[in-house]
Amino acid sequence: MEKPVVHDSKWDDMYRFKMRGMTYMSVVDQVAILRDYFGELDEDFHVYMAVKNHLEDLREAHPTTEDYYQWQIRTTDFVMTVLETKMNWIQTQIKEIQKMENKK
Repeated sequence: MEKPVVHDSKWDDMYRFKMRGMTYMSVVDQVAILRDYFGELDEDFHVYMAVKNHLEDLREAHPTTEDYYQWQIRTTDFVMTVLETKMNWIQTQIKEIQKMENKK
């Protein structure tokens, strides 16, 4: 559980695996894992933002294939929305953990 998550094809699953075991971890470790996960998601979000901007530029440069680029942009928007949802959830969990810790 303490090993860092390698950013490979299963990194998202590894973070979910770690979260399922959080009941056995200290609050410090719980928050650290969530912050690490947030950082990975945020990095991906920025990559997808750059991809979206590039696709929008291509769509403008190639109006005859606008439909193709429009669907690429929509798909990228979908991925970005999922990433934002995960990041919002993580921020909520960190606040809840800290709130519960402050009540002790």
